[in-house]
Amino acid sequence: MFDENFFVLIPTLIFIFFAFKPVKKHLTQFLDGRAEKIKAQIDEASSLKKQAINLLSEQKKREKEIYSEAQQILTHAKDEIERLQNDAKVQLEDTLRRREQMAFTRIATAEREAMSSVKQFALQLTIETVTKLIKEKLPVEASNRILEESIQEMPQKLQLH
Repeated sequence: MFDENFFVLIPTLIFIFFAFKPVKKHLTQFLDGRAEKIKAQIDEASSLKKQAINLLSEQKKREKEIYSEAQQILTHAKDEIERLQNDAKVQLEDTLRRREQMAFTRIATAEREAMSSVKQFALQLTIETVTKLIKEKLPVEASNRILEESIQEMPQKLQLH
C-alpha cells in the first residue's frame, strides 16, 4: 500500500510545513519591503509628475507672457516705423520745398542779371551809336557841349534807375 514515494513525500511535506513558517516570515518581510520600495517609487514618480505638470503650466504661462510682450514690442516697433516714415516724408517735403524756392530764387537772380546785361549792352550800344551820330552829324563844339552835359547828368540818372 505505501510505496517508497509515499515515504519520501511525507517527510518532504513535514519539512516544507516546518520550513515554510520562517521562510514565510522572511518572504513576507522581503515582499513587504519590496512593496514599500515600489510604493515609495510610485509616490516619488507621482510627486515628480505633479512637479513636471506645475513646471509645464508655469512655462506655458511664461510663454504666453513672452508672446504678449513680443506682440507689444512688434506693435511699438511698427508704430515707431510709421512715425519715422512720416517724419522722413515731412522732412523730404520741406527739403524739396526749400530747394524749389532756392531754384526759383536762382532763376530770378539769373533773370535780373540777364536783364541787367541786356540793358547794359543796349545802353552801351546806344551810347556808341549816339556818339557816332554826334561825331558825324554835329559840329565839334556842339558835340563837346552835349558830351559834357551828359557826363554831368550821368550820376543823377544812374541813381534814379
